[in-house]
Amino acid sequence: MRQRGTATLHYDWNETLPSVAVVEAIATAEDRDPAEIGRAPGSTLYGSIDPDALDRLVRSAKGISVSLVAFGYRIQIEGNDLRVEGCEG
Repeated sequence: MRQRGTATLHYDWNETLPSVAVVEAIATAEDRDPAEIGRAPGSTLYGSIDPDALDRLVRSAKGISVSLVAFGYRIQIEGNDLRVEGCEG
């Protein structure tokens, strides 16, 4: 089993979709190509949250705080910072 890491990245939400940033951050934490994330059956961002709704929410409010769990990671968006931290279950 691949060890789940931690990554904190800074984004400009006008340039990067938050849903894309989540996948990039998880790929960074796992030292993998972002294209590899979510290839396992049932492991899509849609299984945890509507990516379009996440994009609209984060892009519409300054200083927003959003937390969710997806792909075995706790995901925290605070303003322009995105942190992913591996978790069990």
